[in-house]
Amino acid sequence: MCCLGEFVLSGDTGFWGVGIDNGEVILYLDESLAKRRVKVPSEVDGVKVRVIRARRPRAL
Repeated sequence: MCCLGEFVLSGDTGFWGVGIDNGEVILYLDESLAKRRVKVPSEVDGVKVRVIRARRPRAL
């Protein structure tokens, strides 16, 4: 799961957060911030990955 950090930390992809729920990794995406697209796998090392499209909170 080392690869998921590069999606979240790269500022030009629009990913702004990560969470864990019921054995899934959740990546939060604000498409309005994305300057480039990345393909996120639906599963990494047997763990499901879900992308939720949500605007980044102003406080972050």
